[in-house]
Amino acid sequence: MSFQDEARSFLAKHSNVDAVEVLTTDINGIFRGKQYPASGLEDLGTKGVNLPLTALLFDAQGGVPGEVFEPTHAGDPDNMFIAIPGTLAPVPWSDRGIAQVLVEARSRDGAREAWDPRAALIRVLERFANDGLTPVVALELEFYLLDPVSRPPHAPDPPSGVPPLKGPQCLSMEAFHDFAPFIRETEEFAATQRIPVTSILSEYGDGQFEANLQHNADALRACDEAMLLKRAVKEAARKRDWLASFMAKPITSGTGSGLHLHVSVLDKDGSNIFAGDDGETLLEHAVGGIVASLPQSIALLAPNANSYRRFQEGYFVPVQATWGENHRSAAIRLPVADAANRRLEHRVAGADACPYLAAAAILAGIHHGLENKIEPHKRVNECEPIGTAPPFPIRWRAALDVLEQGDILQRYLGEEFISIYLRTKRNEEARFHAEVGDRDYEWYLRVL
Repeated sequence: MSFQDEARSFLAKHSNVDAVEVLTTDINGIFRGKQYPASGLEDLGTKGVNLPLTALLFDAQGGVPGEVFEPTHAGDPDNMFIAIPGTLAPVPWSDRGIAQVLVEARSRDGAREAWDPRAALIRVLERFANDGLTPVVALELEFYLLDPVSRPPHAPDPPSGVPPLKGPQCLSMEAFHDFAPFIRETEEFAATQRIPVTSILSEYGDGQFEANLQHNADALRACDEAMLLKRAVKEAARKRDWLASFMAKPITSGTGSGLHLHVSVLDKDGSNIFAGDDGETLLEHAVGGIVASLPQSIALLAPNANSYRRFQEGYFVPVQATWGENHRSAAIRLPVADAANRRLEHRVAGADACPYLAAAAILAGIHHGLENKIEPHKRVNECEPIGTAPPFPIRWRAALDVLEQGDILQRYLGEEFISIYLRTKRNEEARFHAEVGDRDYEWYLRVL
């Protein structure tokens, strides 16, 4: 079905819709967009909408310095953003008839723009398709529910008025039921927008939850769903005057929030290549490729200053490229599964990572390992001490340096994308560390 046909069918079914929000994802995994009259909905599939291409490069504050994109894009010209078929849906949290649709950047000749995170993932998926392979991915997103005005932030009190629970309360059904109306409404929002949420559970931090998505053989759609789920979670929280945050480390003493990706790979017949006689060898090659590419992937998996506060020992967050069977301290975990569902779980990315770029980096590593038959170092067995493994950078500038020096992601995601990403993030890193913050005054002002 063309987008025009999809739009006509949608408007016939949702006659109350009078506006549409067009949404594109920047390199931080933040939606940017505009609201348009629904009368122009059908044209979004052909004429698209005009947005500045630099919107894809915004920092978390919604700005981008001119020196990042000049002189090639001096004057910040508009670009065409075309609607993505299958992403049109109602906005159930609005009190008026509003729809939303995802859009992607296109050049005048219709080609995808190199700066678009979605396009970067597509380039990686094309490498699999050329080999007759299809990655299957499932994303898990951790987040905190927080009081929006408290500093430092803390979880909101249960709406029922019962005393709040304290401590991690991991997998607590008490904590789950304290916030059951929020969880139920999030699931309802997701169902309305065709987001396949499989479960939401109480995680390891005070006020922390995890939302899991269904495995999907369309990795691009799986990342679309992750972005849409983040929005639905935030809106369900906003209705209750709470803040839902996917910040990697919002609370100093609390557990960080991660973005975990489960990945298997199908052959042209639809069979899992990690199963069968050669499956274990291929799985090890995939792991070997991830380990080889992980140091240069960190700048994408941990995209901002706060991301690196999550990398701390003792919080089930990996700080080196370990891998092994059923081991939650490992960077790459092999979950318990039957042969048909044999897969790996990548546990390094923060919840603040852009899903498209996290998936692109991880899948690039897997393809690199399969193509070059890379053997990984020794695995960690279940219940064994984690031991040591090849390191990866856990400081922002070091991660950017390693990405610039590496060549694996340059080949998979495109040199132009990596170049503009590095320029943007180096600028942000320099500005962040140039600012004198409260800790400077607390530690140094009087004693020095």
